[in-house]
Amino acid sequence: MTELNNRGFSLIELLVVVAIIGALAAVGTMAYNGYVGSAKASAAKNSLQQIALMEQDYQSLYGSYHTQQTEGGCSSPSSENTGDINTTLFESEGDDKAVDVEGYEFCIEDHPTGFKIVGCQIKAGVCVGTVLTLNAKGAKSF
Repeated sequence: MTELNNRGFSLIELLVVVAIIGALAAVGTMAYNGYVGSAKASAAKNSLQQIALMEQDYQSLYGSYHTQQTEGGCSSPSSENTGDINTTLFESEGDDKAVDVEGYEFCIEDHPTGFKIVGCQIKAGVCVGTVLTLNAKGAKSF
């Protein structure tokens, strides 16, 4: 009898390994996307608190809070609102933005407490997910 030198892997073995690697990659990608999403949400919450601190500073300088009068309140914050916050409260110009969370926009509306900051994740120009709010008395919804 002649002995065959079987070296290498069979096609089935290679397919099984590729399938296992694909499954691990899919699980890893989903975990990474969840991590990135929660990091952005945490950064958005921090931005709300920064804005609230700057509102208190603005009020001590000018005697009133800075609010953005928008029709129907801040149901859908926009990049214009966020830009106004950066310019007016943080006195930033150009690319130097104090409030800059990718995918999130913010606005400030009148509220019985003095102001209410609204932030939300924007997709296709619409607020999606949880709307984050923080008012002058510190009441928050996040």
